[in-house]
Parts: sequence; structure tokens; C-alpha cells
Amino acid sequence: MTIEYKMPAAMNTVKSRYDVAANITLFLLENGESIFGRWCGKMKAADQRALFGCFLGKGRIEVNGENDEIKHWVTVCFGTDYDTNASIFCREGTIRRDYGITPEIEELKKTF
Repeated sequence: MTIEYKMPAAMNTVKSRYDVAANITLFLLENGESIFGRWCGKMKAADQRALFGCFLGKGRIEVNGENDEIKHWVTVCFGTDYDTNASIFCREGTIRRDYGITPEIEELKKTF
């Protein structure tokens, strides 16, 4: 699967959930969506860190502008289904990770 997306030229350094929400908006606008749009695909680790402040994983990333939400999907059941591994909810200021907490996620939780 090829990675097809464009990173915004100017982004905020992630210090709070509001910076993550602003980066989501810039990312969606750069990729031809509205601020309430939805993008789904694979994303490089460096780009995840720049946009969200942490590396969620290698699976599929869903950026939902309507809910200010980021989800990380992983394949299960021998590749026939997807399951949510991590979620960042900018509006509520919560981060949920189903399969263990990484140090990056712990650092990001402190800022939310």
C-alpha cells in the first residue's frame, strides 16, 4: 500500500490537545477535505509524531475532523477485520489505548 497524503507546511508544536486539533484541521485542509472531513490511510511515524505528538502505530490511521478524533486501526483475525488500537479525542481531552501504554502516550496524556 502506498502512502498518499500531504503534510501541512506550517504546524503547531504539540503542547496541548488544542494543538493536536489545530494540526488535524491543517492536515485535512491540505489533503483536500473540509475541516469536518475524514481521512483514512497509512502514515509515517515521523509524520504521526509531528501531527499528534506521539506514534500510534503502523496500522491504518483515521483522522475525523467532525469529532476532532484520531483512531489507529490494526488488522485482526488473520487480516480479515480491523480493530481500534488507540484513540485520541481532542474535544474531551482523553486518550485511550487498548493494547498497552507506550512512553510517548504517557507523555501526551500529561498535556491533555
